[in-house]
Amino acid sequence: MGQGTRRIHEQRRSGKSRLLMKAIIHVHQQKIRKGEPAIIVRTYRGSTHHRAISVDGPVTIVQSDKPDSCGARVWIEAKYEDIQFNDERKGKAHAKHNA
Repeated sequence: MGQGTRRIHEQRRSGKSRLLMKAIIHVHQQKIRKGEPAIIVRTYRGSTHHRAISVDGPVTIVQSDKPDSCGARVWIEAKYEDIQFNDERKGKAHAKHNA
């Protein structure tokens, strides 16, 4: 493998490790009524529950006649890397986000 090929391969590798993960953010109404963390951040790796987050990048707010897989009809889409968690993760934190 020539040096030029190796550099391209390393760049591809680093590019893959920097792929941006899409996050879906929605509010769980029943959790609000129970006084539990109700803001849910979901990616392909799992979901986490929070009381406060902020997003430092572009977002898309979606309303759909067809509910999302979790039942939400309105949600926010953002890049996971742009989300700042302003609280400790609480509730059911499906472990893969903790890595």
